[in-house]
Amino acid sequence: MRHTPTVKQLRAFAAVYRSGKVATAAAELSLTQSAVSALVRQLEGKLGVALFDRTTRALHRTAAADHLIATAERLLGELDGLARDAQALEEHQAGKIRVAVTPAVAQSLMPRALARFQREQPQTRVQLEDCAPDQFVAAIVGERADFGIGVMESEHPELVSEVLLRDQLCLLCHAGHSLASGGKALRWKALAGQPLIVVRPGYGSRRAIERAAAVAGIELQIVHEVSLLATAVAMAREGLGAAIVPASMAAEARRGADLVARRLIAPTVSRDISVVSKKGHTLGAAARRFLALVA
Repeated sequence: MRHTPTVKQLRAFAAVYRSGKVATAAAELSLTQSAVSALVRQLEGKLGVALFDRTTRALHRTAAADHLIATAERLLGELDGLARDAQALEEHQAGKIRVAVTPAVAQSLMPRALARFQREQPQTRVQLEDCAPDQFVAAIVGERADFGIGVMESEHPELVSEVLLRDQLCLLCHAGHSLASGGKALRWKALAGQPLIVVRPGYGSRRAIERAAAVAGIELQIVHEVSLLATAVAMAREGLGAAIVPASMAAEARRGADLVARRLIAPTVSRDISVVSKKGHTLGAAARRFLALVA
């Protein structure tokens, strides 16, 4: 509306009213004196009243200014309060963030990140939805989660993704296994004839595992197929075979356990763990801080 004052005009009026000097008001608002004078004159034009009587040496408040200053300062206070409330909402000072994660991410990356985040921001609740790979996208599209962390097998028209970190496949085995020694890396060819534990077809990294074996020219001897990587880790710990798992999962599984992880090469199989959200959705400050702890 053409006669509605702007925030800048109200701030200029209030600053000049309080100080009685354009120069002081200009310094307070980080504006030039001419800009402040222009804003006050614009406000007077919109209101149809004179707010100050001007002489060559001083400004004098008018009765209209005395009458209107309380309203102007109340409006400015409410606007400042609105900004504070918006910042509080942005920072989730009271609220929650909802995160969908695939099983491997839930088991390997979430526990430590959640613990650190809760220590930093105890007032913010993190609602974790750990879902099967085929439900991961649906949780984000259906807005059951604000965003997701996992492996995107293919693009989706309603979603955008950004790589958070790059994971690699590795072999996880008991320390007494024949493949446990020999350095940090292991060629896929060395897996020929070895009893292996892998995820079921259609789950997580299974297709990548099959492609890598084909490139290496070997046939995998799969003795156990599992839905959850935690099951594969438990089986490897009991010596039931060597498990092919993401390196992030292996690192977590080795804590306090008699397990060895070796990175699989020739070929190296990388998997991008991404932050996935709906197009047009902006992550808040709390969500961004949580992601920083994950990475």
